[in-house]
Amino acid sequence: SGERPCDLSYRAVFRKAGSGVHLIPTDFATLAEALASEQVVEGDVIRFATGTHVFDASAHVTDETTTYSCLGAIRKSVIVEGTGSSPNDTQIDCGGSGGIIVDHPEAVVRNLSFTNFVNETELADPILYVNQGVASNVCVNGLTALTAHKGFKAKTCMVYVGVGALFTDSQVFGYTNTQWTGNIDVVWLNAGTMRRCKISRNRVNAYMAQVTGAPSQVEECEFSDNYGYSCGGV
Repeated sequence: SGERPCDLSYRAVFRKAGSGVHLIPTDFATLAEALASEQVVEGDVIRFATGTHVFDASAHVTDETTTYSCLGAIRKSVIVEGTGSSPNDTQIDCGGSGGIIVDHPEAVVRNLSFTNFVNETELADPILYVNQGVASNVCVNGLTALTAHKGFKAKTCMVYVGVGALFTDSQVFGYTNTQWTGNIDVVWLNAGTMRRCKISRNRVNAYMAQVTGAPSQVEECEFSDNYGYSCGGV
């Protein structure tokens, strides 16, 4: 008939929502950039490549809800994870500021190690603010390569676990508060659950784990070699 045949190379390709894996830093330079992108949809995975990721002030954003400085606020059902068999395979250097906010009931942060989330002169926001969702197989490491114990003035706690949230199979260690101003807890459970976690080698002026709200739960956790006004902390 002389009509031009269909060119199948121009077919639209539709992928199922939630089938995408987005890599940092290959696909996105920062977590905040990935979370803000329309390409990252419900059910997707944001994965950090193996190694150490150093994020300076330019990679941090101020969360409008909490006013915390953070690397990103997760408010959709995505998984943020590290690559490798251990959290230590994927290190997140927070550049002396806050870490990650988890604020969705189906959001998950897992298999990551957080370091350098404090400085000695300014207020530091919680490294993990799990208001909703799950943080699993995470290391919150207060030790740095340059300073064995780095103290600071902090807001309330290092790890916050909100109503119905789960902090599990993780470690919080090596955090020292040297300025001793205000009450600074290692973990604050506000009607959340901490399960199979190890809290060790911390030196603080308050609680290793403060429990408020109901029903807060501490299950199968280990507290060892801590020093503070409430060493047991529960």
